Amino acid sequence: MKNFKVVLFFMAILNGGMIHAQTFKVLKATKQPWSGGVAGHYGADYDIELETSLHTIVPDTMWINDNVYPLSFSTPNNECKRTVDSVTHRIKYSISATEAHDEMRSRSPNEPAAPKSKYARHFQGAGMISYQKKHKQYFFIIKSFTVLDAINYP
Repeated sequence: MKNFKVVLFFMAILNGGMIHAQTFKVLKATKQPWSGGVAGHYGADYDIELETSLHTIVPDTMWINDNVYPLSFSTPNNECKRTVDSVTHRIKYSISATEAHDEMRSRSPNEPAAPKSKYARHFQGAGMISYQKKHKQYFFIIKSFTVLDAINYP
C-alpha cells in the first residue's frame, strides 16, 4: 500500500510538470520577410497565435532576434488580440510584430552604432514569450517560424 502511495505521488508530480510544460499551444507562427518602399529598408512581419486553457496567465513580452516587443492585451489594438471561446473555455492570443531595418542609416559614418537592448535575452529557438504565473516569470519558447514568400515593395 505504501508503494502504491509513492507511485501516485510521483505520477502527480509528473502530471503537474506536463501541465506546466504545456502552458501554451502554438497554433500559428509565421515570418514574412519584406523589402523596399524606400531604398535600403527591409525587415520581417511576424504573426503568432497561441492557445491556452489557463485564464490566469497572459503573455507580457516577446523576444525575436534581440528585439523586445512589450505585449498589451488590455487595450484594443492591431498588434495584440485576446479571444475567449465560450464553448471550450480556451483563450487564443494573436500577436503581430514588425522588425524593420534601414540599411542606408546604418552606413552613415557619423552615426554611432545602435546599442543592444538591455532587455535582450538569450534562448534556444526562434522566439520567446514571457508570462507571469503566481508572481513568478516564466518563458515559452517558439521553436521555429513558417517562412512565407517575401514581399518586395516598389
